[in-house]
Amino acid sequence: MSAEDSAGKTEDVLPPPRKDGDASLPVEGGMSNEERGGDDSQEGTEEIQRDRTEETENMRRQDKVFFVILRQMARKSLSETLSLLAKRRDSFGIAWLGLVLLATNKTLKKVGVDPLQQIDLSGTLGVSLRKIFFFINRLPSSVVEMKLDSVTVTGGALPLFEEFLERLRSDRAARKDVLVLKHLTFVDTDTAMPPHLLCLLLPSLESLHLKVCPLSLSGGPRLSALTDGVRSGLASSLRTLDLGETERAHQKPRKFFGFPLFEAIRESSSLRVETLNLSGNLLSLSMHLLCPALTIASLPSLRPLLLRNCGLYHHHISRLMKVVERGDLLNLETLDLGENFGDPSGSHLMTLARALRAGTVPHLRYLNVLAKPCNRQYFGTASETLESEFLAMLSCRQCPALESVGLQFGDLEGLTFRALLGGQYDKVHCLGLDLGLRGLTAFLSQLPEGSDPLPFESVDLSVFVSDDGSEALVQLGEALQKGPLGCLGKLKFQQQPFGVDDPVADGKMSFFSSLAVSQLPLLRELSLSNLLLTDSHLSLLAQAVHVDNLPSLRLLDCSRNRNLTQSAMKPLMAAVLENEKGLPFLEELSFMSTKAVGGATLETALASGKLGRLKRLMLGGWYPLGLESLSDDRICLLRGIVSGQIPHLEFVAQSHCFFDSFNSLFIFDLDAEGMKVFADGVRKGSFPPRLRGLGFRLRKHRPPVDVDPLILSIAENETGLPPCVASLKLRFGRIGESALSRLAEKGRGICESKLKCLKYMNLSDCCIDDHKLKELAEVFRVHECPQLKFLYLNRNKITAEGFVAFIRTLKRESLQNLSEIRLCRQLGTTGARGASKFHLSLSSLQIQAKQEGTWKLPPSLSPSPFNILT
Repeated sequence: MSAEDSAGKTEDVLPPPRKDGDASLPVEGGMSNEERGGDDSQEGTEEIQRDRTEETENMRRQDKVFFVILRQMARKSLSETLSLLAKRRDSFGIAWLGLVLLATNKTLKKVGVDPLQQIDLSGTLGVSLRKIFFFINRLPSSVVEMKLDSVTVTGGALPLFEEFLERLRSDRAARKDVLVLKHLTFVDTDTAMPPHLLCLLLPSLESLHLKVCPLSLSGGPRLSALTDGVRSGLASSLRTLDLGETERAHQKPRKFFGFPLFEAIRESSSLRVETLNLSGNLLSLSMHLLCPALTIASLPSLRPLLLRNCGLYHHHISRLMKVVERGDLLNLETLDLGENFGDPSGSHLMTLARALRAGTVPHLRYLNVLAKPCNRQYFGTASETLESEFLAMLSCRQCPALESVGLQFGDLEGLTFRALLGGQYDKVHCLGLDLGLRGLTAFLSQLPEGSDPLPFESVDLSVFVSDDGSEALVQLGEALQKGPLGCLGKLKFQQQPFGVDDPVADGKMSFFSSLAVSQLPLLRELSLSNLLLTDSHLSLLAQAVHVDNLPSLRLLDCSRNRNLTQSAMKPLMAAVLENEKGLPFLEELSFMSTKAVGGATLETALASGKLGRLKRLMLGGWYPLGLESLSDDRICLLRGIVSGQIPHLEFVAQSHCFFDSFNSLFIFDLDAEGMKVFADGVRKGSFPPRLRGLGFRLRKHRPPVDVDPLILSIAENETGLPPCVASLKLRFGRIGESALSRLAEKGRGICESKLKCLKYMNLSDCCIDDHKLKELAEVFRVHECPQLKFLYLNRNKITAEGFVAFIRTLKRESLQNLSEIRLCRQLGTTGARGASKFHLSLSSLQIQAKQEGTWKLPPSLSPSPFNILT
């Protein structure tokens, strides 16, 4: 057939172009609408149109719902809302949706929301690394501030974070719209930020906050990046350097804190830091290194200098004041020396006065020298003359135009108190008083009549209670009821040691009765340590909490009161539950060295969300009912901890006699019920993310406690064993081979170990044979344990051949820091002959594995038998 014939046939088949409104024209197969039923075709077209319209309307409604969600997220604070949602596994998807809606809204402009500028990803609960970096890589370019912890920058997260930074660098080079990180806060209790990451971030940073992070400031690589950055000029954009609390109070302080950094600051000429915060670090041995760095040449823009709670005494403050007198801090606006020791005689005040009179800090506006209250029993009292002279200096012409001053005084004369409380020294906004009986009486006698408030923003009161102080305590209670002490910020008692009888019992009862009926809206700290308290006093304190008389309380210290019984805490916790708000700002609760333990009432209070900011919890130390009662109370405590309602908890302590000898861990003794609570907490990821220093051990139980739920929970949780768990003593437990196999299987293909924080493991008396040991090796092969130092496998069914197979299965990185393995008294090796035979077999196989290059344990364990105890 020719091409022309084909074309002709085609023309016969194809219909002519259809005109609008021509229903008679043929359609499909040459049939007209009349032949196929035109009405049906029209109805079909209308149905399709209706479907499309309905679909469009549904999409519009869906978009409207989505943007209503975005508007609700931004109602309070978009940054805070997204941060809270992204930290928890069960709400992460909503946070991700929020980022998607933000990106869509940027184009469509449906909702007027402020751009997202900061995000806090510290303290995540059960969120995997993959999801965290999925979220980070989606952040909009408006973000300039991030808060992170070690979860996002160490271990398996390190390459992901490096990839993120590299992407930013390449996109920035290509002139794409990407975020520029200007403010970084790194918060962690155990780990420092890797130096090379800090080096990559420094050039763009305007503020750097390294909170509660062990920096090894005495040298070493952990802070070398910051030191080198200062020296090389990479930190020239830095305006705020916050190293506050990098030396934790419960860690052994390091000598010569900050030497390399201080030296780099002294040598630098490009640093433009305006705020320097070193508060909370021990500087008593390093002031001779810091002061040479505080010069107009090195820090010409320095305005706030924060040295609060640095363990400074008079001679340290004198060294700093010489810097002030020289004029090296010409632009200084804030000087915070609060919570240091000063000098009990008050001579540090005169040193400060001379420096202020020199006129070398003309811009100084805020001065804080609120010293820690001294122990009058050992140091005596301050000089009234020196303190009065310092007050007079505040009014002289040479003194800078101070706007706010915080001062600590001891026993002043009545006339001086009258002038101070009468507002004559209007620059003093915060007042600290360290008073004995005479000073307290003089102070109370000069209080204004009626309910007129004192002319201060805050008054911190420390009272030394002597055996004749009962009347003074009654007067203090009356003053609380009248109202002039409504600005009380801290109240601390020190008591002279008494015998069996308490000579001030009546005064204390009157004072606590006054607390129950007095509003103290600004009281932050209430210290009642070693005050011979009884349950009756605690009941009155509970009444004050119940009626919300202490709404701002952050610290409650009832430690070292041996007369408190086991049930003393119950009324207090009941009051927290009955109060609609509870104690929402409480950060530290201490009943250390008492019989009070809390029990079920404490569990309920912790799980209620009414102690949501609690960071430190110290419980009792005398247990007349024995260890069984103690263990039950600790299981109640464990339920409260894993409730998910105290996400800020960092530290739990109890009597030293129940601490584990390994790094003073707080140990929970578990029975079957306790194991269930522990396993559920691990599976749900509900342990507080910043909590550290816990250990768990099994009670000897018949039948043995099943450990498989815990192992399976570690396998099922995306992040594995919580960082707070450093020790697992699973002796006498029952461990299944299938559970170990499941844990090993769950680790394949992931970049993060599920056992990365474990330091001690005891699997003695667990009926482990060679097959289970091989599965355990597979677990360690997949989940490296870089911190594990002790592994105990005593009294199991392990052979020498099985142990060598265990070693050969490992990777060299699996147990890289292991210092001791114990294999004592394996089944079939009892007696001297059996033990000797096992030891010889093990040593021979060790030497053979070493020669073959299959020895996977650290060299310190190879081939010497002394660290492998048999």
